Amino acid sequence: MDWYYPVISAALVLLSGLFSGLTLGLLSLDTTNLEVLQEAGDETEQKYAKVIRPLRKTGNLLLCTLLLGNTLVNTLLSIMLASILNSWQGFVSSTFLILIFGEIIPQATCSKYGLMVGARTIYLTKFFMAILLPLTYPISWGLDRLLGQEIGILYNRSELKRLIEIHVQNQDVSEQGGMLDAEDQVMLTGVLDYKQKVVNDVMTKLEKVFMIDVQTRLSFETILDIYKSGYTRIPVYEKSRDNVVGILYAKDLILVDPSDEVEVRTILAFHEKKVIKVLDTTPLNIVFRMFKTSFVHLLVAVHLDENKDMWIQNVDKMNHTLQCPQRVVGIITLEDVLEEVIKAEIVDESDRFTDNLQNTLVPSKRRKGMQRYLELFSYRSNVGVQLSENERDAVRLFLVECCPDFATFSKSSRALLKYIEDSQVVEMTEEQLQGHGDLGYCLFTKGAPSDEVMIMLAGTVEVTSGKESFKTSLGPWSILGSNMLSSIRSKTYITDFTAYVKSDYCRILKLNRTKYYMLLDKEKESDRNLTLSQLQERGIPEGEAPDESDMEDVQVDLFRRSSSEREENDRL
Repeated sequence: MDWYYPVISAALVLLSGLFSGLTLGLLSLDTTNLEVLQEAGDETEQKYAKVIRPLRKTGNLLLCTLLLGNTLVNTLLSIMLASILNSWQGFVSSTFLILIFGEIIPQATCSKYGLMVGARTIYLTKFFMAILLPLTYPISWGLDRLLGQEIGILYNRSELKRLIEIHVQNQDVSEQGGMLDAEDQVMLTGVLDYKQKVVNDVMTKLEKVFMIDVQTRLSFETILDIYKSGYTRIPVYEKSRDNVVGILYAKDLILVDPSDEVEVRTILAFHEKKVIKVLDTTPLNIVFRMFKTSFVHLLVAVHLDENKDMWIQNVDKMNHTLQCPQRVVGIITLEDVLEEVIKAEIVDESDRFTDNLQNTLVPSKRRKGMQRYLELFSYRSNVGVQLSENERDAVRLFLVECCPDFATFSKSSRALLKYIEDSQVVEMTEEQLQGHGDLGYCLFTKGAPSDEVMIMLAGTVEVTSGKESFKTSLGPWSILGSNMLSSIRSKTYITDFTAYVKSDYCRILKLNRTKYYMLLDKEKESDRNLTLSQLQERGIPEGEAPDESDMEDVQVDLFRRSSSEREENDRL
């Protein structure tokens, strides 16, 4: 046996493994996958994909080259071993070598590292494609004509959803850089699914739509109702709710004076914004396109009883006019469509409900914050000498936040509320104010003693102060005489300004200075008793001075208790 026979046999085994491995490794990388890797893979994957992709596009020519080369090499190896050994020994040994080293090991390796192996053997593959081209080209040409050009793997909507689910749920995929979580899955599947839904699935039904009559006058009460609704776009109807004639935008009311009581029809006439209607069976992807092209965020949903086919053919067109019988069944907003895309409810700072079905209110803490804000304007509608519960709470917040002398009562709201409840409320009508002469009703006189701090709940007051008699006009939620609370307690406070009511109506809350000091003393005594009780809980006698660490612990406990009290007050 010549020495070169084993060398040639070994070389043939290596070539057999190369052809077999590349057949699996390269052909398993479809052109779509290579394009994705070339554009979006990591740096190494991009480099390898850029090298392999032009070769992989040859499709059947590459397939014929690898299969023909593998067949030739395996045949030569069998003949070579049969000539070295006897026929049976050559058959067994060639089968073993081809199976183990020519098939199993190479294919197992290339199935995992096919991209790297293919890129690093690219020149060798091109060499064999060149020398085998006379044999492989006719075969590949025939396959292309018979089977057509190869295209990459493309997925339909259901397959994409399943692929996303695999990336999220399969731990092996995640460890390899899948980087998708459950939230990504929800949003991605939402984008794929929203086209399958129609307007009727997500719209707000007509009976639950906040609407306003075109003849309504924009008084303070009407504007307040619009604000309380939490909506920024209000459908306007004429005579009946299913006859929508326009959209009133909340921002249009910024410059409207409630005292003018302008009719809603007038606001609509100046804006000339037409109502755009959409069929209740229109797919959401078309509705989304309508929102983008029409520059509006609210469409009126209608149901047609006749000529439905005609409508569907033209549903894509904007500013259409329906001549067939129709009835309004609800409204749909851009937010409704986006919620279906992300599969979650979008709740902003003014919403009262978490969804358009109006089944779930937003958290009470947020609603209470809005209620407190509305109480700033309650003087426009509240009449009487007694403060409502909401008004008392609004006054408490105003004093704690805006008057430093009341900041100490931030953790004892009940005591402060009781103090406000017991305070005097003065209300004077136009007839009563006219009886006080041209200067008006006097609240403070410069140089005169005073024992009351006053808060203007309604009306305006003119304040004259300083040597130059500087005049200032103050409106609702102004506080007068608050500096008397920080003056020396034992001395009578002498007013250094003059204040007269200048409006036709006023409502004033008077806070007694003496009662304030009594309330302040109780608050300090309560804090002192609480501190002593906390020190005793730590085993420190009343007459013994606590060290610094003990006092820090007491302060922490006091902070926790005050925080819990505030949370309880907010809950109530």
